[in-house]
Amino acid sequence: MAAQAALFLAFAVPRAHVAIAQSGAQNAAKRKPPAGASVEKFANPAAALRDRAIAAMTKKDFASAAELWQKYLADEPNDPYGHFELGYAFTALSRWDDAKTEYQKAVAIDPKLEPAQLNLGLVLLRSDPSAAIAPLRQAATLAPAHERPHLLLGLALERTGNLPNAAEEYRAAARLNAKDFDARYELARILLEMKQPAQAESAFRDALAIQPGSPEAMAGLSESLVDQGKTAEAAKELEAYVAARPNDETARLRLAGLLANVGNLDGALAQLQHVGTTGPNALGAYRLRGEILLSKKDYAGAADALGKAAALDPRSAPIQAQLGQALVLEKQYAPAAEALQRAVTLDPAQEQAWRDLVAASYLNGEWQLTLDALDHLEQKEALPAVSWFIRASSEDHLGKLEPAIAAYQKFLALDHGQHGTDDELAKRRLPVLESLLRHQKKRKKK
Repeated sequence: MAAQAALFLAFAVPRAHVAIAQSGAQNAAKRKPPAGASVEKFANPAAALRDRAIAAMTKKDFASAAELWQKYLADEPNDPYGHFELGYAFTALSRWDDAKTEYQKAVAIDPKLEPAQLNLGLVLLRSDPSAAIAPLRQAATLAPAHERPHLLLGLALERTGNLPNAAEEYRAAARLNAKDFDARYELARILLEMKQPAQAESAFRDALAIQPGSPEAMAGLSESLVDQGKTAEAAKELEAYVAARPNDETARLRLAGLLANVGNLDGALAQLQHVGTTGPNALGAYRLRGEILLSKKDYAGAADALGKAAALDPRSAPIQAQLGQALVLEKQYAPAAEALQRAVTLDPAQEQAWRDLVAASYLNGEWQLTLDALDHLEQKEALPAVSWFIRASSEDHLGKLEPAIAAYQKFLALDHGQHGTDDELAKRRLPVLESLLRHQKKRKKK
């Protein structure tokens, strides 16, 4: 049975240990007369064909076996076992439609032929899971002590979107065999999909008690812990998974994120060293590296990593915003302003990018850009005192006397001396600007 199980790997459950029904040789042995029984000796061509077909099945010569079973069934069309064995041969040859037809003939003749019901369900699972439910349910009824029909029925129900009933079938399979890893793993996996992480955690732990080294179960357990907010525990389980599957870059990236969330920044960076600079994980790795280096105040390193992320996804407003922030902190104001402008153009709702754009453009001497960014922010929120100083200074540099005076006055009214240097500058500039404004008005009158 174990050898034939591989035939169904392409469409079996994720942990595919599918039990295929007994081989032709085993079924034929059950039908042989008991030892010592008298056998009438006369020519029986159908029996001879059957014996040759069984021999071919035993040798796994399924092409020859299929031909022989077809010849046998031409003489014995009502033999359900013959149709079952022919269906089995067709299954081994990947002739799925022919296999389905023969299994259907077998169960039509003998609805209680459990192996045929089981294999019919397995074949139907490939293309029509809803049609597989009935034969698999019948197989489960015919073999109440066997867990495998329940496991496969659970898969069929899951593929049709009936997750609650699928979970019940996986539970039934688990109850029937205390050592069945697959039933517990599949139950845990579907509970996780059903947003029941606490129950999924328990089922994953049950599965790991049976197979302690299962990488898939460790990864699933980690996800169930993440969904419960148990980040440190989740990281520990995912570390065990990565130790078992060191080439899984996606898992390493996930682990790096978990480690960063619990404050283990160096551990996170160590995991990112194993994630390639190309491929599907490169973007996430560069971005996470940039975020970690920002928090470690390595602004040059952060800007480098985020710049590479931005090159991979130039349409991402959040990445452009993060790059701009890193460049501001690195005091590269011109490229920072460019990145931040891209961010707010791509997504005007990036409010922090607008704030950073104010800083970058002001420190780069781009006064009108500074004012435009402040105008946007003022529509969304009350500006803090320091923003009014930046507005005043920008208006001042542009020679806009009245707006500059009003902004300096607003700054002083809000700041109450908290920014000593800016306060002194505002107090010095106000009388100068007011004097300039008076002279300007006098000239206009003349």
